[in-house]
Amino acid sequence: MTKAKQLKDIATIEIGDEGIGIRTNYCPRLNTKITRTYRFRFDGVPLYPYESIVPVELKHNYNLVTFIGWLKVNKAKVGK
Repeated sequence: MTKAKQLKDIATIEIGDEGIGIRTNYCPRLNTKITRTYRFRFDGVPLYPYESIVPVELKHNYNLVTFIGWLKVNKAKVGK
C-alpha cells in the first residue's frame, strides 16, 4: 500500500521540484481552518526540523516515515 493511500482523508501529499509537502487541516473537528504544510526532502529528511508545527512527540525522531505514522495514529487531530 502506498503512503498516499494510507493518508487518504487525513492529508494531501504534494510532490514538487523542492521535495515532498504534506498538507493538513489542524483540528478539523473544531472547524478550525488552519492549514499546515510539512516539507521533506525526497529521502525523507525534513527541510525544517525545528519548526514550531513539528509534533512534540516527534521532537527527537522526526522524518517522513515517523510523521506518516504519527498522522495515522492522530487522524482525529488532523484532516484534509
